[in-house]
Amino acid sequence: MIRRVQSAEQPILQTWATQPYQLADGRTINLIQSAVENRLFVADYPLLQDLKVTDLQLGRYVGSPVALFYRSEQGLEPVLIQVEKGKVVTPAISGGNADDWTRAKLYVQTADVTYHELLTHLCYTHLAMEAFAIATPRQLPRNHPLYRLLYPHFQFLLAINTRGNTVLLGEEGAIGKLMAPTREASLGLINRAYRQRSFAEYSLLNDIKRRGIEPEFISEFPYRDDALLLWEAIANYTTRYLQRYYPSDQAVQQDPYLRAWAAELGAPLDSRPKSEFPQAPDWLPKEWVLAAGLEPQELPSYPRMPGFGEITSLQQLIDIATLIIFTCGPQHAAVNFSQFDYVTYVPNAPLALYSRPDAPATLEELLPSTKQDLGQMQLTFSLSGIYWGQLGSSELIQFVEQGDRQILKQFQNELVEIESKIKARNRLRVVDTGIEYPYLLPSHIPNSINI
Repeated sequence: MIRRVQSAEQPILQTWATQPYQLADGRTINLIQSAVENRLFVADYPLLQDLKVTDLQLGRYVGSPVALFYRSEQGLEPVLIQVEKGKVVTPAISGGNADDWTRAKLYVQTADVTYHELLTHLCYTHLAMEAFAIATPRQLPRNHPLYRLLYPHFQFLLAINTRGNTVLLGEEGAIGKLMAPTREASLGLINRAYRQRSFAEYSLLNDIKRRGIEPEFISEFPYRDDALLLWEAIANYTTRYLQRYYPSDQAVQQDPYLRAWAAELGAPLDSRPKSEFPQAPDWLPKEWVLAAGLEPQELPSYPRMPGFGEITSLQQLIDIATLIIFTCGPQHAAVNFSQFDYVTYVPNAPLALYSRPDAPATLEELLPSTKQDLGQMQLTFSLSGIYWGQLGSSELIQFVEQGDRQILKQFQNELVEIESKIKARNRLRVVDTGIEYPYLLPSHIPNSINI
């Protein structure tokens, strides 16, 4: 995932600054000075660093490369790729070997798509929102205002996640068949990533700031620019709606259902009632209980949603609702429906490579076989080929009260305006780069995570 190089990363830049690096226009750049000028960006995958040989399936490979880019007037230009520690490859314009550079780019693309599938897509949308899809009906009555606001955005989430456990994570699932990490290693990556990411980090605004990709540092970023339009519209929608029911911070603090909802999400699991977890009935024979894995287990000390705390203000509740609806709608649409365009052509983003960087290999030896190609094509088509429902649809959000319906109509009108803005932007993008960014058109965004 691309981010701006920070001042604390000077040591790694020093190790790379032992040779000149040339740009497409012939200029030579100084890495240290470029970082001071906020012109260096990096794509790295630190969670993949801990993968051991035994975490990878026999004959397959994914590493933790680092790709460095320079922001020129034409956009981001690649400067170097650290394929593995001590092995840096540069483009031919800086004196690198063209074949080595092609292989290095493939190592980056494989790491990127591995991170995308396991974490950005599966962990940070599907699995993160599952906690809310479970806690909301369990702790909030159906007529509670927050329930009525959020629940339409959870429709079919649990169903698709259950299906995904078989299709993706099962013993014979796509992860085991197509990707480099073993199923067990993939589950370990997902678990670590989930526990390390606090709830606040799911916020689009916080993510942009944390990654240092504000417009003053990188002017053209279609995902960021289109997502901000949708974030603002959703924030307007949740603000108008929740202000109807909570006139003050005190009203939020005094809602016992909100307190129970926040406690289920934010309290350590080992502090929660046993009734919240699967229990075998007393009449079931003990040997059946053991065989089904239903025997009581010691609960972990981490919460269902890391970093989710007590709700003490109306603005905090608005921010929470905005984040949830954004993640279930625009965020999932962006990371899911782009997969067919970018991952179906396997050489652009192979789910696994078949040779390590220290072993000489032709591209044919490095890339997946034809059988694996077809499996990757089928997977991305099935993930990206079905659209159901539309963000803000009155058929899916069936408010009863007239005031709520008026607020929904305002939201729908804002989405129509955003559709026109993004279409206009895409016409310019095609002229400038030949590539549009259609994934955040409101007409392309489902109301929930259902595929």
